Amino acid sequence: SPPSPPPSPPSPPQPPSPPPQPPCPVRAVIDLGITVNFCLLTKSGITTTPGTFVDGNIGVSPITVKSITGFDLQWAIGPEFSDNTFATSSLLSGNVYGADLAVPTPAFLTQAISDMEAAYVDAAGRPNP
Repeated sequence: SPPSPPPSPPSPPQPPSPPPQPPCPVRAVIDLGITVNFCLLTKSGITTTPGTFVDGNIGVSPITVKSITGFDLQWAIGPEFSDNTFATSSLLSGNVYGADLAVPTPAFLTQAISDMEAAYVDAAGRPNP
Protein backbone atom coordinates (compact mmCIF):
# COMPACT_ATOMS: atom_id res chain seq x y z
CA SER A 1 0.00 0.00 0.00
CA PRO A 2 1.22 3.53 -0.70
CA PRO A 3 2.67 5.51 2.16
CA SER A 4 0.34 7.91 4.03
CA PRO A 5 0.75 11.61 3.37
CA PRO A 6 2.53 13.50 6.09
CA PRO A 7 0.28 15.05 8.70
CA SER A 8 -0.83 18.64 8.09
CA PRO A 9 0.90 21.25 10.16
CA PRO A 10 -1.25 22.70 12.91
CA SER A 11 -3.34 25.76 11.93
CA PRO A 12 -1.94 29.04 13.16
CA PRO A 13 -3.88 30.52 16.04
CA GLN A 14 -6.70 32.80 14.93
CA PRO A 15 -6.83 36.35 16.27
CA PRO A 16 -9.64 36.93 18.72
CA SER A 17 -12.88 38.29 17.32
CA PRO A 18 -13.31 42.00 17.87
CA PRO A 19 -15.74 42.92 20.61
CA PRO A 20 -19.25 43.65 19.40
CA GLN A 21 -19.82 47.29 18.56
CA PRO A 22 -22.67 49.17 20.15
CA PRO A 23 -25.32 50.21 17.65
CA CYS A 24 -25.05 53.71 16.22
CA PRO A 25 -27.03 56.08 18.36
CA VAL A 26 -30.35 57.08 16.91
CA ARG A 27 -30.61 60.81 16.97
CA ALA A 28 -33.96 62.33 17.69
CA VAL A 29 -35.44 64.29 14.84
CA ILE A 30 -35.66 68.03 15.35
CA ASP A 31 -39.28 69.15 15.20
CA LEU A 32 -39.50 71.96 12.66
CA GLY A 33 -43.22 72.52 13.20
CA ILE A 34 -44.82 74.52 10.40
CA THR A 35 -41.39 75.81 9.40
CA VAL A 36 -41.25 72.79 7.07
CA ASN A 37 -43.54 74.79 4.77
CA PHE A 38 -40.70 77.19 3.92
CA CYS A 39 -37.42 76.89 2.09
CA LEU A 40 -36.50 80.45 3.16
CA LEU A 41 -37.85 81.97 6.37
CA THR A 42 -36.23 84.96 7.99
CA LYS A 43 -36.70 87.86 10.36
CA SER A 44 -34.38 90.13 8.36
CA GLY A 45 -35.39 90.10 4.67
CA ILE A 46 -34.70 88.24 1.44
CA THR A 47 -33.00 89.61 -1.68
CA THR A 48 -32.47 87.89 -5.01
CA THR A 49 -30.63 88.58 -8.24
CA PRO A 50 -31.50 87.70 -11.85
CA GLY A 51 -31.17 84.02 -12.67
CA THR A 52 -32.26 82.83 -9.23
CA PHE A 53 -35.02 80.28 -8.79
CA VAL A 54 -36.31 79.22 -5.38
CA ASP A 55 -38.12 75.89 -5.16
CA GLY A 56 -40.66 76.48 -2.39
CA ASN A 57 -42.26 79.12 -0.17
CA ILE A 58 -40.47 82.13 1.28
CA GLY A 59 -41.53 84.31 4.18
CA VAL A 60 -40.52 87.17 6.46
CA SER A 61 -41.77 88.09 9.91
CA PRO A 62 -42.18 90.28 11.91
CA ILE A 63 -41.14 92.56 9.04
CA THR A 64 -43.15 93.45 5.96
CA VAL A 65 -43.20 91.84 2.55
CA LYS A 66 -41.38 94.95 1.26
CA SER A 67 -38.23 93.45 2.79
CA ILE A 68 -38.38 90.77 0.07
CA THR A 69 -36.69 92.35 -2.94
CA GLY A 70 -35.85 91.33 -6.48
CA PHE A 71 -38.70 88.85 -6.89
CA ASP A 72 -41.14 91.10 -8.87
CA LEU A 73 -44.04 90.03 -6.67
CA GLN A 74 -47.48 89.38 -8.15
CA TRP A 75 -50.41 89.63 -5.77
CA ALA A 76 -52.79 86.71 -5.45
CA ILE A 77 -56.11 88.54 -5.53
CA GLY A 78 -59.40 87.11 -6.69
CA PRO A 79 -62.30 84.92 -5.67
CA GLU A 80 -60.14 81.79 -5.62
CA PHE A 81 -57.67 83.41 -3.18
CA SER A 82 -58.02 85.04 0.21
CA ASP A 83 -57.22 88.59 -0.86
CA ASN A 84 -53.64 89.60 -0.13
CA THR A 85 -52.70 86.62 2.04
CA PHE A 86 -49.70 85.85 -0.18
CA ALA A 87 -47.91 86.87 -3.36
CA THR A 88 -46.29 84.87 -6.13
CA SER A 89 -43.27 85.33 -8.37
CA SER A 90 -41.95 83.76 -11.55
CA LEU A 91 -38.68 83.25 -9.61
CA LEU A 92 -40.12 80.69 -7.22
CA SER A 93 -42.36 77.66 -7.25
CA GLY A 94 -44.16 78.51 -4.01
CA ASN A 95 -45.71 81.56 -2.43
CA VAL A 96 -44.36 84.70 -0.78
CA TYR A 97 -45.52 85.57 2.75
CA GLY A 98 -44.97 88.71 4.84
CA ALA A 99 -46.23 89.67 8.29
CA ASP A 100 -48.14 92.65 6.90
CA LEU A 101 -50.37 90.59 4.60
CA ALA A 102 -54.02 89.77 5.28
CA VAL A 103 -55.27 87.45 8.02
CA PRO A 104 -54.42 84.59 8.65
CA THR A 105 -50.91 85.19 7.26
CA PRO A 106 -49.51 87.17 10.25
CA ALA A 107 -50.48 84.44 12.75
CA PHE A 108 -49.16 81.72 10.40
CA LEU A 109 -45.80 83.52 10.16
CA THR A 110 -45.63 84.21 13.90
CA GLN A 111 -46.03 80.48 14.52
CA ALA A 112 -43.49 79.61 11.80
CA ILE A 113 -40.89 81.96 13.31
CA SER A 114 -41.58 80.57 16.79
CA ASP A 115 -41.15 77.01 15.46
CA MET A 116 -37.93 78.02 13.68
CA GLU A 117 -36.49 79.50 16.87
CA ALA A 118 -37.49 76.45 18.93
CA ALA A 119 -35.85 74.14 16.37
CA TYR A 120 -32.67 76.22 16.51
CA VAL A 121 -32.55 76.09 20.32
CA ASP A 122 -33.10 72.32 20.21
CA ALA A 123 -30.36 71.79 17.60
CA ALA A 124 -27.90 74.16 19.30
CA GLY A 125 -28.35 72.33 22.61
CA ARG A 126 -27.37 68.94 21.19
CA PRO A 127 -23.84 67.55 21.33
CA ASN A 128 -21.78 67.54 18.15
CA PRO A 129 -21.78 64.09 16.56
